[in-house]
Amino acid sequence: GLVLVLGTAPAVATFFRDPSGKDKYIETGIWQSWVWFSKIQLDDPYGYCGGIKTDKQTGRIVVKPPSAYKIPHRQARIRFALDNNTWLRFMGRNPHLDKSIQPPLDMKNATRVWTNRLQSSINKLAEKFHDIYGPPEVVYVLGGNATRCHGMISCASYETTDHGMKLKVPVVIPKEDCRQQLMHMAGLVYSTQFKVKQVFAPGQDPLARGWTRGGEICMWVKRKEFRRKANKAAAAGTRDADVKKAHSQIVESSRCRTLSSS
Repeated sequence: GLVLVLGTAPAVATFFRDPSGKDKYIETGIWQSWVWFSKIQLDDPYGYCGGIKTDKQTGRIVVKPPSAYKIPHRQARIRFALDNNTWLRFMGRNPHLDKSIQPPLDMKNATRVWTNRLQSSINKLAEKFHDIYGPPEVVYVLGGNATRCHGMISCASYETTDHGMKLKVPVVIPKEDCRQQLMHMAGLVYSTQFKVKQVFAPGQDPLARGWTRGGEICMWVKRKEFRRKANKAAAAGTRDADVKKAHSQIVESSRCRTLSSS
């Protein structure tokens, strides 16, 4: 599955369970480079603030000051299309911009623009997930700037880059913060069954690893005590199945003898 968190800045993570169904391992990933470098089309006149650029002297990618802006603009990186400064700008309260640049929208129109941007972002991120793991089973959108979109987005739609298939994936946006917290706690309880076996960090992160963590993958394996419990439960299930099978054979044999004698 795919998880998108909308807070001060959007963050994205993935989780992938053992496809055999035996729950032997889980692979989790943090993919901040997806939101920093993936662009979405902007179907609104409100552009974006901030952004990144290549320093001409050093050749490094650097972040523009939050007072920089392109309004309007036809596209934006997800990182700057859905950050908290963007929402504040919709409300006319971005502290880095002059009031003349950010006339406030009413809540209905601001939510509509925000939801459209979120839908485009989810579609793009689901496509990226598919390129690595295959189609996601579900997309979760969490964070304080997500709840306002509850009931307005139900699925992610994308077309695969390899076969041109059009797919839809269900999207879950909790209605309230308390429901998000319950989801987090359930995940923490489940994670106690696992331990980190290995951490991968493929490739060079152009935004300096440790800051954006643009491709960190953790492999989690089942702890020994939980493996033993699972094996015992499986063995008990096998024994129960064998007993039931033997019992049914005895009953069937007795029934046949009774019919033959009669």
